[in-house]
Amino acid sequence: MIVENKLRSIVSYLAILAVFCVPVLDIFRLWENPEASRKITGILTIPLVLVYYLMNTSVRDRLYLLSLLAVFIGDTVFTIDSTNFSWGLVLYALGNLMYCLVVFNNIEYLSYKAILLVSVPFFLVYLVPFLYFYEMIEKDFFEIMAYTLSIGFLVLMAWVEFFSRRTIANRWLLGSSIVMVISTLAYGVHMYIEGLLLLKAVVLLAFSGFHWMFSQYVIQSSNEPNEMKI
Repeated sequence: MIVENKLRSIVSYLAILAVFCVPVLDIFRLWENPEASRKITGILTIPLVLVYYLMNTSVRDRLYLLSLLAVFIGDTVFTIDSTNFSWGLVLYALGNLMYCLVVFNNIEYLSYKAILLVSVPFFLVYLVPFLYFYEMIEKDFFEIMAYTLSIGFLVLMAWVEFFSRRTIANRWLLGSSIVMVISTLAYGVHMYIEGLLLLKAVVLLAFSGFHWMFSQYVIQSSNEPNEMKI
């Protein structure tokens, strides 16, 4: 048992290391060739996060596993053929909505005060960049709308849940949502305004960081008492 636990710890630490080394490798590739795609990050990040998750909990959240699968397929489709941009966004949106269900499944109660406190500033912050990018995204409007709304719901739920219950798990959830916002804004600026290498680097690191932090949230949630389940 002791040997098994040590082995799990070693594999877990290696998975964390790899999760953040993978985007760094892609950043070096982009430094040499700015037109290169994020092939290493797109293919390896989700499997590495899955390994980390499996090594750190005996509880298997099937909904979370399905969401990882949806994101992995979406990222693989987009990585292999960037012309499948719309399909990739739709699958990303599906994965994010499943993440929302994972969060909802862990909610014990909601503070109406927290909902009011978070909702008004959130929608102001959310709508301003969306209105700014509207003319630039008109071609893929519905796919991008689905993707951004799925992110919006996830971030809103994360903030409301954190201000309702400030547990260790919800700190990870809040942190992952902030990283997701940074990633999304950086990707939007990179795609539609200016394609800087720095922005690509932020997107790559934030992509890996978000999925790892959300896995931490799911792991911590499995160790905390829950009264409400769907």
